[in-house]
Amino acid sequence: MSESETPATPSREERIEDYLKKREDINDKLSGGLPEEKFREAVKQYAEEAGKAGDEDFRLLFEAEVMFFEHRESGRDTSDMTAAIAKIEEALQWQEKNFAENDPCGAFYLTFHFWGRALHFQGDYSGAIEKYQEAVKIKPDDYQALHNWGVALANLGDYPGAIEKYEEALKIKPDFCEALINWGVALADLGDYSGAIEKYEEVLKIKPDDYQALVNWGNALRKLGDYSGAIEKYQEAWKIKPDDYQALNNWGFALCQTGQHISAIEKIRESLGINRDNSYAKNNYHSTILSLADTEIDKEDYLKHVMEAMDFIPEFMASEFVETCKKENNSTVLICLDTM
Repeated sequence: MSESETPATPSREERIEDYLKKREDINDKLSGGLPEEKFREAVKQYAEEAGKAGDEDFRLLFEAEVMFFEHRESGRDTSDMTAAIAKIEEALQWQEKNFAENDPCGAFYLTFHFWGRALHFQGDYSGAIEKYQEAVKIKPDDYQALHNWGVALANLGDYPGAIEKYEEALKIKPDFCEALINWGVALADLGDYSGAIEKYEEVLKIKPDDYQALVNWGNALRKLGDYSGAIEKYQEAWKIKPDDYQALNNWGFALCQTGQHISAIEKIRESLGINRDNSYAKNNYHSTILSLADTEIDKEDYLKHVMEAMDFIPEFMASEFVETCKKENNSTVLICLDTM
């Protein structure tokens, strides 16, 4: 190229290929532990690049994707996807205006895929499935749409149908850990805990530090009555992600089932320390304190644990706990409460 020549402007096809490659790479990094803040920053940058290049559809789609994560991280109601859907519809209108019914770059599939995700967030799983179907018609190897289709089916209670979609996604991308995990979850929902464990083992062969696979493995072992094995898996998960309040709560439950009530209380309190609104942990704390009354614990020591519990979550323990004690006629607890 001579000094007077300028670099050729990438075609739309080349630009779309670049956007999709970047998006797949950043999604892989997100699955590998990239903080969501970094993911959002990257997608915002892709939106700016698309806008400058005149690819309005991709600018709008990337902006909608940022909204998905902003809603989830901020705690806003993810069922309100009105603004995101408006952007997706605008993207589709732009595509139809500029490319009739066929974009030679195949960009239509991503529009339907994103629309499906937005409906999914709203809880409209049937509507989401329709959009995922449209995406897969255009791009049969869209493994993420196939996976999301499976998740929507699972949410509708169709676990065999969900497994079928996870299998299809994995034929395209065999190392897709999220699909393997959800396949395991579907098997567990069907009562096949041993089969679920096999899927979690597959995940850990691909990604040894996948804490979700370890937590789910622990949950499956717990369902099989192997509480000691479950505790080991929760411990492994906790080492990878110490702020996983659900794993801590489940760990506490398993400890209680093995008679380690005091250690169980410690884990449940750790869980509530991370997420004070976790109703499962509150219920677990409640039942563990009740169960502790059936041990040979000294009355004064037991009273100390009851008071600590009431101090830790008074709005729950002061009402539900006392009422349950009266209903179950738990004399140990009632005697302690009478001294307070």
